[in-house]
Amino acid sequence: KHWDIWFAKRESTDDPFIDPENFGSVINSEADERFPFLSPDSLELWFSSNRPGGLGERDLWVSRRKSPQHPFETPQHVAGGINSEFQEDSPSMTSDGHMLFFESSRPLPRDHRAFERIWFSTRKP
Repeated sequence: KHWDIWFAKRESTDDPFIDPENFGSVINSEADERFPFLSPDSLELWFSSNRPGGLGERDLWVSRRKSPQHPFETPQHVAGGINSEFQEDSPSMTSDGHMLFFESSRPLPRDHRAFERIWFSTRKP
């Protein structure tokens, strides 16, 4: 048994959600996909997974789409030193999309203990 990412839609914030749907094999794999985050512009779906191709226990992955009306593309392993051989989870982003926050169990320099700590990274506009 594994974890999958699901979504539910609604016409407006005043309406109830329609029955949830599984994202299917484009996003979900035979591994665990957890902690989804949709970017403020709705063009990136960030999540954590232990799927093949990662560096550690769970890594951050991102799937992009051209517009909110387009489907999400094949997820890509997040580069740039975000992932480690430890566990990365719970991605979140500032409203301008320039700062990413996430949890990681990697130890701090000079500290050999691994705890879940909040990390951040910035990207250029």
